[in-house]
Amino acid sequence: MKPNNTESVLEFQVLTLTPSRLRRDTPLPSWEKGKYIRECNFGSVFVCLSCINGKFKQQLTTKTRRHNNMKSACKFLLAIICSVSPASAQSARQLADAVNPFIGTGGHGHVYPGATRPFGMVQLSPDTRVEGWDACAGYHYSDSLILGFSHTHLSGTGIGDYGDILLMPTVGELRTASGDAKTPGYRSRFRHTSERASAGFYSVRLDDYNIGVELTTTKRVGFHRYTFPKTERANIILDLVHGIGPDQVIDAKVEFLSDREIVGYRRSKGWAPDQLVFFAIQSSKPFVRTGAVIDGVLSEARQAQGQSVKAFVSFSTGADEGVLLKVALSSVDIDGARKNLLAEIPHWDFDKVKADARDEWNSALVKIEVSGGTEAQRTIFYTALYRTMVVPNV
Repeated sequence: MKPNNTESVLEFQVLTLTPSRLRRDTPLPSWEKGKYIRECNFGSVFVCLSCINGKFKQQLTTKTRRHNNMKSACKFLLAIICSVSPASAQSARQLADAVNPFIGTGGHGHVYPGATRPFGMVQLSPDTRVEGWDACAGYHYSDSLILGFSHTHLSGTGIGDYGDILLMPTVGELRTASGDAKTPGYRSRFRHTSERASAGFYSVRLDDYNIGVELTTTKRVGFHRYTFPKTERANIILDLVHGIGPDQVIDAKVEFLSDREIVGYRRSKGWAPDQLVFFAIQSSKPFVRTGAVIDGVLSEARQAQGQSVKAFVSFSTGADEGVLLKVALSSVDIDGARKNLLAEIPHWDFDKVKADARDEWNSALVKIEVSGGTEAQRTIFYTALYRTMVVPNV
């Protein structure tokens, strides 16, 4: 969706708003109806608030040029957010449906299309590139290869980092390197026609493996659902070397606690000089074969530690068999990651977590309700509002 350069006028209304800086039990000044007018000039955005019987009715008209650059949209949002408090949740509209996470993933938008919760610790999204300025978020819409699905991503920055704890499902020969133009690896081709993204959800089909991938999250846990074809050689790669931009591993560790659970950590330096992420992974299906890759050498070790550490699990699957993985993160320790997993997803109901994510985004987005304009304009507005709530992170 490419915004044109024509000038347009959008009219938005937000009704029945209480002043953002006043408590309900705080008496309001006895202004006469329409006497108190507050004007906020943010570039080409003008906001007027009228105090009527202790409540504000807001009429907002903005005349602004739309650009591919998100900066003008951010200024527009800041003007609104600085001036109004949350709207009442009286509307039954599903505002999450107005969010299109693919907006901004091309050009120089530097945003990701994957799943997250408002201000969530986990940003579970596909990585299609890790080098270059337009790899800041790990994904670019012009790409046709997916490297895997990592759990931390930046949004809208001018430098890359993160891309921690990458998982990639595969079928057939076990490959533990992502590969490149000359050497085959675990990466896979995909088509945008098979991609779906909404607030709190992402899905895609990996063409090289005929695997369906669905992703959703809680605040601290990424939830994967892989639909495999019938095969005796289904694999999942855990790559702790993978990172975005200047990210480099200082130390990493992986350990198999059972035939269903993996724990470890990844310590790295990049934009952040010393970043430490602990993780705990649980699988709905027991592993038949497990192993680690240390400095490129494959073994069946139950644990591994170093600067170049990867791991893999393998099993057989029936036609269209679903395999689920829960990946919890912590900045404290492995035990914290395991506790986060148990606290936030103690079950295996992927669809419930997906629905809960959508409900949470509806509650977050309803803070500003708009009317008027076209459907495309409302999508741009709510996608921009959505982007303001993917950072900072807990």
